[in-house]
Amino acid sequence: MSEIHYISRVEYCEVRELTAMTVVKKQFALVPPAANFTRLPMVGLASVEVSDKIENKQRVFVSKLAVFLPERFEVGNKKLCFRLRTVSGEYFMLGSGDRPYSLITSTDTIPDTLSSRCGSAMVATYTGILPLLRIID
Repeated sequence: MSEIHYISRVEYCEVRELTAMTVVKKQFALVPPAANFTRLPMVGLASVEVSDKIENKQRVFVSKLAVFLPERFEVGNKKLCFRLRTVSGEYFMLGSGDRPYSLITSTDTIPDTLSSRCGSAMVATYTGILPLLRIID
């Protein structure tokens, strides 16, 4: 996977909208045009960490997306995938239409100083055999 820098937009959709997504060579994703993505109202830039390990003789990737939002993101009982856009216009996919699904956690920040930012940190962790996938047309 090539390096990605500066994630300026994060969008999400439910995994059921990606059942027709095609993964090519475990590096690229062809996302169906009918998938309905919703933009998250980020504060600043998002970050992603991707690590890998060998588990039961299979390579497993752990991708962690961290986004700071002005208010808590309520997931409910939805299973979500995330589309990431870099400042250079490249798109990447975190997750797919199949199991395993991303685990999403939120932490509210209520600072004790006026200079600190107030909001909610959301972390989406995807663990599976697919790395962060570059979206191709």
